[in-house]
Amino acid sequence: MREWLLMKMHLLACKPCMRYLDQSSFLSKAVKTMSEKEKDSLLSGSLSDESRARIKDALKSVVMVF
Repeated sequence: MREWLLMKMHLLACKPCMRYLDQSSFLSKAVKTMSEKEKDSLLSGSLSDESRARIKDALKSVVMVF
């Protein structure tokens, strides 16, 4: 319980950690929307033009705060 509370307090004060958690959540959701073919292409290092366009559109719709 003590470690959990310390972590929560840290996250309230640490913007880089919160940004990391937000970005990780975004990537996790993005991967869940990908087809198996897109995932295979991503792992092989090549994406179709359609996949690239979808990723660009998704990233443009996210407001990044730095």
